Amino acid sequence: MTYGNLLKDSVIRLLNDMGESVTFRRTAKGTYNPATGGTDGAGTDDDETVKLVFIKRRDRLADLIDNASGRTMVDRGKRRALMAAQQTNGSALTKTPETEDQLIGVGDAVTVHESQTFRVSGNIVADALEVGD
Repeated sequence: MTYGNLLKDSVIRLLNDMGESVTFRRTAKGTYNPATGGTDGAGTDDDETVKLVFIKRRDRLADLIDNASGRTMVDRGKRRALMAAQQTNGSALTKTPETEDQLIGVGDAVTVHESQTFRVSGNIVADALEVGD
């Protein structure tokens, strides 16, 4: 087993033990209609259940994430979170977090404003997110 696999397994165990189950949702828009310039049909939701942990601003992990991304602060009203790189059923995620994706089930619904994927030896370990309303 490689170092990357060991680290990924450790992070997944930590998030499974300490994290909350949330719905990771991406809403696909309807089909673009060039005749009207709008969309036809309703959007569809692509949901996956993942484990997520919110990070306090004074935590060392939050500092490491900020340093890795070149940032020194999070905007007012936004929070940092660490999301597992796999679903709660153990299967791989079918998508990586993007701006405007939603996380539902942490007492409210929050929107992803920024994401950073952590990889070790080619293995996706987790996604660090900045989320807010």
